Amino acid sequence: MTEKRYHLSPYWVFIIILTLLTAVCILLSKNTAFCDFYADHMFSFGMYTLGAVMGLLPFSAGEILIVLAAFLLLLQILLVLFLFPLRKKAKYIKFAKGYSKSMLSVFLAVLWIFIMNCSTLYHCSHMNAGEGGGTEFERSEIITLRNFIVERCNTLSEKMMRDENGNVVTAGDMNEKIHDAMRRLSQSYPRLSGYYPNPKPMLGSFFMYQAGYDGVYFPFTLEANYNTYISDIRYPHVACHELAHLKGYIYEDEADFIAYLACTGSSDEQLQYAGYLGVLNYIDADFWQIIQDEEVPSIPTISERVQRDAASYTAATYEELANTKEIIDSEAVAAASGEFTEAYMQYYGAEPNYADVTKLLLSYYRKNARE
Repeated sequence: MTEKRYHLSPYWVFIIILTLLTAVCILLSKNTAFCDFYADHMFSFGMYTLGAVMGLLPFSAGEILIVLAAFLLLLQILLVLFLFPLRKKAKYIKFAKGYSKSMLSVFLAVLWIFIMNCSTLYHCSHMNAGEGGGTEFERSEIITLRNFIVERCNTLSEKMMRDENGNVVTAGDMNEKIHDAMRRLSQSYPRLSGYYPNPKPMLGSFFMYQAGYDGVYFPFTLEANYNTYISDIRYPHVACHELAHLKGYIYEDEADFIAYLACTGSSDEQLQYAGYLGVLNYIDADFWQIIQDEEVPSIPTISERVQRDAASYTAATYEELANTKEIIDSEAVAAASGEFTEAYMQYYGAEPNYADVTKLLLSYYRKNARE
């Protein structure tokens, strides 16, 4: 009697291998030493493969994939719901099984990509902006930093080209300037070397406005995306921030810090102004928090022009957005976005606190003062 042997099909061999690979990557992503090594030496491989391919597209592939994923998931749910009444239909059962198997493959592949392009980065060591910088700072240091940023903003605001409404108008190839600024910074932060795609405009920019996002990083496609409604002078800082995510700096305060250094380190005054504006509100808020009810020292005042420039949108754009018909209520979108962000950050033990860039800047300037 011949013994019957059971053989796994190529599909299930693939599923088992991908499941094991994902499980191993999840375990490795909990190890800080591995995550640091991965971010420094391995993460860039994705930018030269998946990121390079996606960079050829003039549109945001990630945005389209989100819509496609919602459609495919809805179809999967419908197939399950109709499984019982149509269980005797051979063609339906064959299609449902084949579709479900494909969806399982896609789910595991997407999960693995997310782990490697996002989850692992959240377990890296936090950036140390200045050796021995510490986390406690003198009141005078915060005042000095705030005054420096304000004075630079006030000075540079007078040098900007503006339209008839007083809005800053940028000139030249801003993406090329941004790429150069990021690569120049790689001398101090090696991760920032190499290939950079152009940030992609979002078709769903109104939804981003409702949710309070100026830019977004898509780990599934390794794309940097931006809200098309933001002002010209806000774009460089937002672009550098999202490109910093593409180089493994996943924490928001670290991405803001990188964007600040890249912009202010550029020889282009438009980028410099954008960099100082990008952190102005955070640092000014921290300054007033430590001052509170105490006597305010003699400090430079933020000019009205700078205050307008620091906003994400121009006055005309705000008016346009306010008059745009809402498919979904803005308050509902903002609330859902806030809850999602909070849950997402809590899961990774992170804080959605962009204002922590103040600590990084204080450490950075304290180190420079010692050198």
